[in-house]
Parts: sequence; structure tokens; C-alpha cells
Amino acid sequence: MARNKRLALEKYIAIQESFDDRWRLFARTDRDYIYVKEFGHSGNRYSLAPLLKYSDEDCRKALKIVQAKGQDDWVIDVNQTGNWTEVKRFVADYLNRTNKGSSNTNTLGHLNNLILVDPKFNWEEIKKWLHREHKYGDSGFRNKLDSLTQIRKAFFQRDSEDPSWLTANNIRDERGIHNANKPKKKGDQQESAKVRAIVSKEDAEKYFDTYIQKYPLEVWCLAMMLCYGLRNHELWFVQPLKDDFIRIPWGLTKSIKDHVVWPLYKSWIKRYGLMENLKANQKILHEKCSPDVRDIHNQTKKAKLDFEEDRGITMNNKKLGDFITTRTIGSRGKMPELIGDDPRRGKRNGGVKVDARPYDLRHTFAVTMATDPAWSHISEEQTAKAMGHGLEVHRRNYQLWIDAEKETERLIKEFNHPYAAEVFIL
Repeated sequence: MARNKRLALEKYIAIQESFDDRWRLFARTDRDYIYVKEFGHSGNRYSLAPLLKYSDEDCRKALKIVQAKGQDDWVIDVNQTGNWTEVKRFVADYLNRTNKGSSNTNTLGHLNNLILVDPKFNWEEIKKWLHREHKYGDSGFRNKLDSLTQIRKAFFQRDSEDPSWLTANNIRDERGIHNANKPKKKGDQQESAKVRAIVSKEDAEKYFDTYIQKYPLEVWCLAMMLCYGLRNHELWFVQPLKDDFIRIPWGLTKSIKDHVVWPLYKSWIKRYGLMENLKANQKILHEKCSPDVRDIHNQTKKAKLDFEEDRGITMNNKKLGDFITTRTIGSRGKMPELIGDDPRRGKRNGGVKVDARPYDLRHTFAVTMATDPAWSHISEEQTAKAMGHGLEVHRRNYQLWIDAEKETERLIKEFNHPYAAEVFIL
């Protein structure tokens, strides 16, 4: 296959050379797509994705594109000069490799619509398409935004950067306005959101200290999740940095960018051997439930511990996350002896104390970062970035509990009354 890839492109490179073209086709060894560069210069290189270097038809098309642009008129990114049919093929490949499930049908349907409308590759034109037949707050508008998010992710996975015509900020700004205009319904997010247990440092330490000898791996996993605000499946991919910081690499987890996290409780690093036992416990996790990685060549393999070699897409993150849930010390994903506060609920709603679940520890990290005076110097944006999601996602998923806890604290302080906490019931 490798030789066939070379032969397909080499034929058209030879044609270019015979005409002494200024711009030449070339292929990167680590990417399946065709690139062009200015002859004799290391800079001025452009991607011709989604054209593939081992397809004779794509190679012929690439040659025509280069020749049609002329010798002196290559001034913008080739990603902006393609057409929506080619984008659909490229995005469809990404969706198939990432097993997006229901997202596939939704996104591909919108790409078919983009092919018909054929807007130019700039944000203003795409924004006009976004608002066609829909307005802020509509479910149809949200579906279009979700599809644009998948298109952006496809390009980011390939180039490690957003296309200039569709950036994260573009989508984030529109989603923020959309969310602000969603119609209020009975049983809104405040009522329907999952109950979460926000665990105190003291209760967590008591729980971990009780079980660390009997369940060392489980305690390590749970302590890592709370201390660094991790998703369940990210435990497999943690990379240690200096000063007990950690990095979660992109291309393997849910996040599309690397994110670096600091420890919430510095004393836990030694107390629970978080860094000392990192490699050993990750090895155990790999033996029990190994990540399946699909690389840029659409090949599936078991991921190694050296993840720099496996910057593909992990296919079974849900399975990894579920493994942590089933490995908890309690049963059915609960840890009944680890109790936390649900700041949304007063005693008249059945009590504020609820059994914690593993994912609640990630919520505990977010709430603690926002409410603990020791972390008042850390902004909401910084916390969102460290947790590997956007500010809008952070506010939507975590701000509800943060606001409730802050309001409860305010009431207690203002009224200085033993029942003040019960007054604030959402």
C-alpha cells in the first residue's frame, strides 16, 4: 500500500516538474492528504485535504487545482478553496473513525444542505446559512451548531488548529446567544439536572484513608479524579509534568486540545501516592481494560503507555469510563459511604446529603475551584481550560451548583440563622 500511495502522487509530481511549475505537489509521511509548496522554499506550504495522496483521481484533481491557481496567485489556505462535497467526504471519514453515532446522520444531513446552498468559505457566509430558517433558541438552530462543531473538530484533529472560516470562538459566541434565548420551560435545567454530590475534603480523606489498604487502585483512581478534576477515562492518559502538574493529551480523550491541570490538594500527592504510583496504576488499568486507538491511517490498535506515538482517536472511552464506575468500592456506581452535599436542595426536599458517584468528584473539583477562597485567584476561564472544555460548557454543566452554593453561603452569612440554608431551594 505504501508504495502504491507513492506511485499515484509521483506520476503527477513528474508532470509538474516537466512544466517547471513554481508550486509543487508533495506528501507528508504522517498524513494521508496531498500538500503543495513553493519550489525551493521551506515555507508557503498549504494543505489540499481532503484530497488523498494514494488516489489517482485525487492526485489528478490536485494537479489541476495547482495549475488553475497560476504561478503567482497562491495567497490563501487551500482549505478555503475547495468545495462542500470535498469537505463532506473529509468530515464523513472523521465521523466514521470516531464512531460519533447519531452525530453522523445529523452532520451529514447538514453537509448535504451546505452542498446545495454552497456558501463561500468564510464565517459571515456560513453564519448566514446557520440562520436560514432558524433563529436563536430553536432546536434546529442548535442542531446546526452541533454539526458545525463536528466539522471544526474534523479539521482540528488533522491540523491541530481551527480553519480560519470556522473557529471555536465563532461557534462559542453563537451558542452563548442561542442558550440565552432558549424558551424557559417548566422543569428547566435547574429542576431536571442530575443530583450531584459535592464532597468535602475532610469526608473524602476519611473515605480514602479507610479503604486505601484494601482497595489501593480504586482509591488512587478516585483521588486522582477529585484532585485534578478528571473525567473517568482520562486516568488512562495522564502524563506527569513538573511540580505535580499533569497533562491530558488531545486526540485520545474527549478534549480536542491538550489541557494542563494543577492539583486541588497538594498534600494528596504524597498522601495517596498520586504521582508515585501513576505509571504502575496506569499499567494495571491497561492490563484490565486497554484503550483502542484508531490512527490517521484508519488502523485500530491497542494504545501504548507512550501516548506520543498514539495520537489517534480512542474508540472505547465510554468503556474505559464505565470500568471505573464498576470498580468503585460501593455498588452500581455509587459509593454509599462517601456522602456529599447537593447545594441545590434544602432539607424540605429530602435532605442535602446524597451518595457520591465517581463523576461527582469532577464536579467537586469545579465547585471547589469556584467557591474556595484559596483558589479565588483562578478565573472561571482558567478552570474551564484546565478541565478540558469550553467556558460555555463549564457554565452550563457546573455553574448551577456553583451559584447555588455561593447563594447558600451568602444567606447564611447575611441572616446568621440556622435555617438560612433551607430558604434557598431551586
